[in-house]
Amino acid sequence: STDGIASQYMNEHGVAHQVLTVSTLADFVAYGLPQTEHSYFPGYAWTIIGCPLCGSHIGWRFTSTVAGLQPPYFFGLVRSAIDGARTRYGSQSDDFDSDSGSDA
Repeated sequence: STDGIASQYMNEHGVAHQVLTVSTLADFVAYGLPQTEHSYFPGYAWTIIGCPLCGSHIGWRFTSTVAGLQPPYFFGLVRSAIDGARTRYGSQSDDFDSDSGSDA
């Protein structure tokens, strides 16, 4: 879906993240090189992304590592980071208020 879907994922350290996947993101800062180890999405490498204003972690950019895999890239945004940004910067977006996700 181009509107995104919310799901919960647990990383290798046992930390759960509620993640909204979206096809585009207006502005972000990427940290490091794409990594395939422990990817939430087989066939995709992840790169940490941060807020362009404060640099805090907001999620990951997932890039296809398999020829022809669609989409070629997408973003996974951490709900708690988005909620925090909404509070800090006054955004009125309610993207997470509809809980239309599925379990991973």
